[in-house]
Amino acid sequence: FRQGFHRPAAGQFINQIGALILAFGCAAVTYSVNGLMPSGVGWFIVKAMFSIVFTILTFVAVTCRTEEFEYYKGLCVDVAKNIMKKIKRKGNA
Repeated sequence: FRQGFHRPAAGQFINQIGALILAFGCAAVTYSVNGLMPSGVGWFIVKAMFSIVFTILTFVAVTCRTEEFEYYKGLCVDVAKNIMKKIKRKGNA
């Protein structure tokens, strides 16, 4: 842990426990909200999309100011740029 972000391991474990508590909270909220929606195939898709979007937005809102978030955001941007370069190269060939 110390090698990645130059912090003590205890702090990293505390962050992981906080993320676990946040995940359980998201699960409880999505379970409660999805329980209020009717059943059916169409509603299943709505429930699944709500669960995914709510969880992602919650984690982004909580972690958007951390060093780790900036690191992973930069990593995702670099991967997306590389994919776009490969797509453009295939289109030009």
